[in-house]
Amino acid sequence: MYLGNYFLNRESLIPSQELQRMIFPHIEESRIIMESLSIERQDVATQCFLDFLKWCRVVLLQDVVFLRQKFPLLPLWRKSPFNQPAFEDFSTRLLHEVKHGNDPMYIQIAKTVPHLAHLLQNQFNNTLDTINTQYNSNEIRMNRVETGLNECLQYMKPMSSFTTRLLSEGLVTRTVITVESDSLDNCNNNDRLLKSFTAAVDNSSSHSASIQDISIPQYRLNSTIKTVMDLWEEYDRGFIPGIDMPRGPAIRDLNERFGVKWRVNDKCRKPYSRRRLI
Repeated sequence: MYLGNYFLNRESLIPSQELQRMIFPHIEESRIIMESLSIERQDVATQCFLDFLKWCRVVLLQDVVFLRQKFPLLPLWRKSPFNQPAFEDFSTRLLHEVKHGNDPMYIQIAKTVPHLAHLLQNQFNNTLDTINTQYNSNEIRMNRVETGLNECLQYMKPMSSFTTRLLSEGLVTRTVITVESDSLDNCNNNDRLLKSFTAAVDNSSSHSASIQDISIPQYRLNSTIKTVMDLWEEYDRGFIPGIDMPRGPAIRDLNERFGVKWRVNDKCRKPYSRRRLI
């Protein structure tokens, strides 16, 4: 049994009409008779069967060209139309077309589309890889910027509170410090900022000393205090040492406003160092 050892494009070479009519010669006559009938009497199945026989003409003639090479001794090849000159001419041209001819357009398109799809898929994959690489690079860069910014903010927060406390206590003057916009990219600029702040504190030290001398009261221990009630009066409202003498500063107010700075020496600091806030 012949299994088939070749692929044949049915459109590579179509047999001539003269050669086709030698196989199933009654097709044209039957079609003419069918078309002469009225529409009500025409049989659609018969028309489709005649079209099928016309297609079998081409298939049979093309296949016989190769079957005759495979089985040259078959007695069928000595019968019409396979022994006619028209078939010999068709056989020669078909064999040449199969070996040296170009594929039909639909075959070329069928071969091109997978190749084109492969190229597009590779291009898409390359583009996607580029996007992913750029995204990962940007993400790493943003993480570094965020980390640097957080470190700068953590460094600036205690310094800012320290500066605010110094300003509130009048120990330094308000100084404008300019930081360049690109300082976040390099936290080494924090050293520059710290140096600028230190310089501002040093420049205002003399001014701070003068403010301290003027604003902090000069307290002296009153030797006329004899009782515990006198001590509580001095702590809460300030003590009056004598008739027609002004009331002294309240220790509670001095502690809240100036801490220990109002105590000018150890002699005054020791008696009050054990007091607790009530």
